[in-house]
Amino acid sequence: MRKKKVLLVFLVLFMVCYFIPFASAQLPAEKLNTIRIRGEGVVDSKGDLHMKLNWKFPTNALYIQIKKNFPNPYAILREFASQRAAFEIANAKIEYDDAKRSLHVTADFLGGAVNKRGKWEIDIGKGADLIWMEKQRAIFLQIFPIDSQMIQVMDMMINLPQEASKVRYDKEKGLLIYSLPKKQATGYCELNLSLKCKPRLMSATYKVYGNPDISNGSMWVAKAIFKNTGEANIHNLKVSYKLGEYSDWSIPNRYSLIVPGGCVVDLYYPVISSKVTKLLTRTPVDVQIKYSYQDEEGNKYEDISGERIEILGINQIEFCNLTKEEVTGTWAEYFSNSPLVAAWVTHLDPPVKTLAGMVSRLAGGVPTMLDQESAIKFCRALYDLEVANGLAYQTPSGFLVEHLLGQDVKYPRDVLRDKSGTCVDLAILYASVCEAVGLKTILIFVPGHCFPVIVLPNGELLPVECTAISGAAVGESRVGAFSFDKAVEFGYENLQKLQMGQFYEVNVQKMQQQGLVSPELPKLETDILEKWGWHLPQAQQGQQTTGGRIEERGQGEGGGQTTTSQQTTPQTTQKYSSDQYKFSFNYPQGWQVSEQQGVVSAVHPQNLAWITMWRVTQNVDPQTYLQNLESQLEQQYQNFTVTERKQVTINGVNAFIVIAESTSPQGQAQINGILVFYENNQAKLGVVSAGLKEQYANLSPILNQIIGSISLM
Repeated sequence: MRKKKVLLVFLVLFMVCYFIPFASAQLPAEKLNTIRIRGEGVVDSKGDLHMKLNWKFPTNALYIQIKKNFPNPYAILREFASQRAAFEIANAKIEYDDAKRSLHVTADFLGGAVNKRGKWEIDIGKGADLIWMEKQRAIFLQIFPIDSQMIQVMDMMINLPQEASKVRYDKEKGLLIYSLPKKQATGYCELNLSLKCKPRLMSATYKVYGNPDISNGSMWVAKAIFKNTGEANIHNLKVSYKLGEYSDWSIPNRYSLIVPGGCVVDLYYPVISSKVTKLLTRTPVDVQIKYSYQDEEGNKYEDISGERIEILGINQIEFCNLTKEEVTGTWAEYFSNSPLVAAWVTHLDPPVKTLAGMVSRLAGGVPTMLDQESAIKFCRALYDLEVANGLAYQTPSGFLVEHLLGQDVKYPRDVLRDKSGTCVDLAILYASVCEAVGLKTILIFVPGHCFPVIVLPNGELLPVECTAISGAAVGESRVGAFSFDKAVEFGYENLQKLQMGQFYEVNVQKMQQQGLVSPELPKLETDILEKWGWHLPQAQQGQQTTGGRIEERGQGEGGGQTTTSQQTTPQTTQKYSSDQYKFSFNYPQGWQVSEQQGVVSAVHPQNLAWITMWRVTQNVDPQTYLQNLESQLEQQYQNFTVTERKQVTINGVNAFIVIAESTSPQGQAQINGILVFYENNQAKLGVVSAGLKEQYANLSPILNQIIGSISLM
């Protein structure tokens, strides 16, 4: 695992994280804008990197807005020089250049080059292209697309010491490697350690501390700065760490050489035990560091040091990641940890998936990722289900950690249990249920508030004011709960009020894909939602039979009776459920369901359509299984032609879908559907459907309803 944030990637991502969230509204949409970053670094014989950087902004409007939002450029420089930064910086300066619409930075990166395995190396970063090299000079280029309107282009010249030889670039690892002549350095040996530790860790986000790729590498637990303050060379430095009872001693990081005056900056990204998820309140813990090294004559030195920090309880979040001395008083600083709230979005938690299934049934079993109308229908049903079950808004329960604002944040299961939550809690619950069915979500934090935004299948945004379930929360104490349409209206009003520097946009999927995953939570009973009093509205519950696997849904008291219907749009549905095959689905009255050798089929009463599904028992990846099914249908049907491929989530389970046209053995044109449900990259359920093409406009909603109701047990 990389122990230090790569240089070039960090400088590019620094721009993305700091400026880009405010840039979109400032850029003309009709042209592609380019932020140009030029840098030049000089590496001395000690390994320090002396850097000059220049950012040039594409429009005067963007430059003015950034300067207005950061009148004191120290706030920008802090990304390099703060206590949380992945680098150790000295002699840093920053200034605006109004004439050139630019920002100039100069800084010394201590230990920018380190000696490992007898070679010096600078971690430039994967993805950087070497475009020119001659003797001790190299120029790197990185192009970073931001969105459809803007890209960043960065070129960086690195000047190595004049004595450098055997210079080469390992593109696969992103390392600029070189050699320097060995120089004897005798005299007294002295190595100074400066240990910096995060004063508080959050148990809810314990997994991110082991990932150096999150938040520009700033999620380290300890930063050790070793400086050779003696006269002799220091050899074979080995560094290892331990986080109390919550980690083992880490694999030692090794450095071959530190010359007099040289530095090594070593970062600790621990693999933390899940035991921290049992903590409910602030708990002290010791960070220990042990290290050893040798002098020029081979004498060995060892030492151990440490610092006491705290781990917060499983529901507690520290919204600010700056020290008291670094805070200048802006809202954005006090809530700089807002993106970490994505760890509270537990879309894979069984109670959340169960609730998503209830919402799907309330929405008519729509496959939410297929079209915008179905997605909105699901979002409406989710809001209505919350209102129907008496979910309420509650004021925050905050805690103060010195000067920094914190808050107890509930997990969705806690909100479902208590049937209440703050604006943050309600937004997280709503986002979790939407994510469970494959809808992308964004959490928006503004001063004093949080609300979710759903990204619809066509890319449009659907903001929902979740606190509208309680009229008093939005200033209307006379109203019990507003409608979903009104909640969306409030949401759009919130979006229109966003101001530069006064909001955080948390893309849940993006953060979780980077490694910000949810903690392990205690296992709950499978019927826990029922015990907590969650239910479908009375008109949707229907009647169930006892002792059978067919359940009646809709009007009537017949409980399992079926009649033949001549209509293509279902009025009532029945439920098939198999404990043996571990899946269930709803189907219209009149359709005939049969089992044969593990294959379950549902057939239209007039044989206009059919759908077949079965459990996949062998271990096979879903794409391979999908290809095999396609090959079988190509052999079975004439003129088999694939027209569409997509990936969806149905009731919390991922699935690959293929739509095709073909000619049946009877010579009839038909539309085929192939689905492979999968979990952990293993195929779990196969589904094949067909409907007559001339009737497909009427048959498609029925087939989609059946498919959208499929649940794995």
